[in-house]
Amino acid sequence: MYDTRLEDHYRGTDFTYYFSLGNEWLGSMFDELKFTIRRRIPASNVLNDTNIVGQASLSREQIVFDIDNGALGTVFIPASKNRSWPLGIFPWDFKAKVGDSIYTVDAGTVEIVGDLTRSM
Repeated sequence: MYDTRLEDHYRGTDFTYYFSLGNEWLGSMFDELKFTIRRRIPASNVLNDTNIVGQASLSREQIVFDIDNGALGTVFIPASKNRSWPLGIFPWDFKAKVGDSIYTVDAGTVEIVGDLTRSM
């Protein structure tokens, strides 16, 4: 079971999550990676993602790996994409696709807190 608590995220600022793959995995081994923040954990019979708060993917180049160490990576969601995120504590999951198999890389919760003071 995964239960990684990410640092609080201030809505309206760049969201960045740094990670390190284990078990000799490298970023080049994955067909796709998706990092998803959800309003709630969906039931196992739900086939859509209508409750997504935010998402980043390898195919959209929002998940990148270090050139020198392919096990180190970064998830990045720009501030422009999270200005309307709801406030609260939300579950997130980080999934990898290799061939026809889906693996959970990590999962946990993140608290989205109010915007930083806006410029005048």
